[in-house]
Amino acid sequence: MPTLPSEFLTVILPYASLFCKRVFVHVQLLVAGAMLAPGKRTITSVLPIMGLSQEKAFHTYHRVLSHARWSALRASRLLLEQLLVVFIGQEPLVVGIDETLERRWG
Repeated sequence: MPTLPSEFLTVILPYASLFCKRVFVHVQLLVAGAMLAPGKRTITSVLPIMGLSQEKAFHTYHRVLSHARWSALRASRLLLEQLLVVFIGQEPLVVGIDETLERRWG
């Protein structure tokens, strides 16, 4: 398993509360690989970037998205909080909202 830089870990550590310990190990690698992968950021393209192209249990990385229980809403809130800490105070913060981003049916 690759060792990730401490700078990366300080940014991603707040998201650990969204996942169990076992799943969070996989999440760290997927996020780091998604930042490094060129083109489409699929799990299949992320694993070789992280040196896991020969991983026998590659399906466990797919399960992070399909079976693991985590809240995208809570993750987005954590991301917004991190962005606000970085950008507040430097310039006025302008947020554009597009109502077509979320589709609701029925």
